[in-house]
Amino acid sequence: MARRLIVLTLAVLVAAAASAAAQTGDGSLVGYVKDEQGGILPGVTVTATGTELIRPVVAITDSAGYYRLVNLPPGTYTITAELSGFSVSKREGILIRAGSTFTIDIALKIGAISETISVVGETPMLEVSRPGNLITIVGALLRSVPITSRRIWSDAIDMTPGVNSRTVDTGGG
Repeated sequence: MARRLIVLTLAVLVAAAASAAAQTGDGSLVGYVKDEQGGILPGVTVTATGTELIRPVVAITDSAGYYRLVNLPPGTYTITAELSGFSVSKREGILIRAGSTFTIDIALKIGAISETISVVGETPMLEVSRPGNLITIVGALLRSVPITSRRIWSDAIDMTPGVNSRTVDTGGG
């Protein structure tokens, strides 16, 4: 009889310890992220921040727009949801209790998309804004330029950038 009493007492103590252990632990947040019309939003970054955390807990929504933030110690949190093209959604003062899972659905509003364009240009090698009327043609230029077999000096002028050639070739200058 005494042995049964000891076994029964031990069983009650183990059961009490197990139920007490179930009351401790971390909580979690789950939910869906959708747009204003109720469409699912995959790829949304959902972040939980709070004084109880060493670093933020981050989750990305799956193809159904579902997110899971697990292992959150009991405390008060701020939840932020971000996606390019949408305004950032921020919910503050979310209380997490030990061993509890809370569902918080988030709706994102379409935001303004801004773009920055940088144009970088280089200074041109030739001055094309001011016409000049002076060109020096040396014999070495005429020998090295792939011009017609006549090797007329005006053929070299025709190859100069910014110079318009005449349509009639008189064979002279």
